Amino acid sequence: MNALELLYFTDPMCSWCYGFSPVLRELRQRHPDRFSLSLITGGLRPDETRAMPAHMGLEIASHWKHVQEASGRDFDFSFFEKYPGFVYDTSPASRAVVAAWRMRNDCALDYQDELQKLFYARAENPTILQTFERAAAGIELDVEEFRDMYNDKQTEDIVRGNFGLSFELGIRAFPTLCARRDHELFIVTQGYLPYDMLEERLRKVGEQVHSRSRASNEAQSGEAC
Repeated sequence: MNALELLYFTDPMCSWCYGFSPVLRELRQRHPDRFSLSLITGGLRPDETRAMPAHMGLEIASHWKHVQEASGRDFDFSFFEKYPGFVYDTSPASRAVVAAWRMRNDCALDYQDELQKLFYARAENPTILQTFERAAAGIELDVEEFRDMYNDKQTEDIVRGNFGLSFELGIRAFPTLCARRDHELFIVTQGYLPYDMLEERLRKVGEQVHSRSRASNEAQSGEAC
């Protein structure tokens, strides 16, 4: 049986995606041959230019506490005190994830998680190149090559293509995990799930995908007769 193709629509500055990262890591470790996973940067708040008011920072920090309770991940809640007037533009971080993916396409999830740990757990600025380079070094990517890849126009083109795909498919909630068969998408989850629940969802979606595939093959066989 072929591996089930999974598309992971995410954003490096999405706290629920940060919470979901260890769940996906466990899935890959337990089933390295059962699923193929492609990460797509969906664009949570692309090209934001407005400084965040203080009350919004407090609201987001409160939201992080829910993520921490559900996932057990570490947070530094002083972030918005450290960066008053922070501009929550997720485009640069998305570009950094794509740059890492272009260097080694199996490392996108690991790079995003490393960057998220710097942001959420260590209160480092997730919109500047210095932080992106530290994340690259953290997963043993060549920092100079990463910098060149980050600044490459093709990286920006891929990011914009990812944003466009997410918008075209109507995917605005992150994390969203889908299974794909040909040109058809099957939603596995829109939002955080613990591992056991994700396994059950994947089992049901996998059955649906393979059932649809068998029906399609049978229809084609009938037409051939």
